[in-house]
Amino acid sequence: MVPALRARFPGRRLIGVDSSLRKMEAAWGYDEIWRYGDFRWSQERSNALIFCGNGIPDTERHNSLLPGLVELLAPGGLLAVQIPRQFAAPSHRLIREITFRLDPERFPDDQSDPVAPPAAYRRLLAPMAQVEVWETEYLHPLMPVAKGAPCAPSRRPPSCSPVSRG
Repeated sequence: MVPALRARFPGRRLIGVDSSLRKMEAAWGYDEIWRYGDFRWSQERSNALIFCGNGIPDTERHNSLLPGLVELLAPGGLLAVQIPRQFAAPSHRLIREITFRLDPERFPDDQSDPVAPPAAYRRLLAPMAQVEVWETEYLHPLMPVAKGAPCAPSRRPPSCSPVSRG
């Protein structure tokens, strides 16, 4: 993604943002790396684009995080984020059901969706900026595999990690 962003926005600073130290250490090509929660809210509004193509993690802080990112934009700037909203998906419901059965103390059955519906984000950001919001459902065929989890090799979310049997 970094080469495409450099080509599209030559001469601009690229700042990588992630919540995972492991991913941050593996990041390359960025001028700076920030960790979620460590944004420099007082920074001058000079960002033409804030792009999060890997998804903002499920967090209850979206109501402060997203407006804070908008505040970092230069006039006419663009905030492009992807927020996974899979909590109610059959795969994720099944994962929660199984983990609850295996360890109800560690995985309570009363979890609530940490991601709001798209319309809520529109209402949140509309007073600050022009907002375009949409929701997309991706369908990935899962092919049988001899070992491991049947997830697309390029995208193995934690929910597709093999469960160790003990």
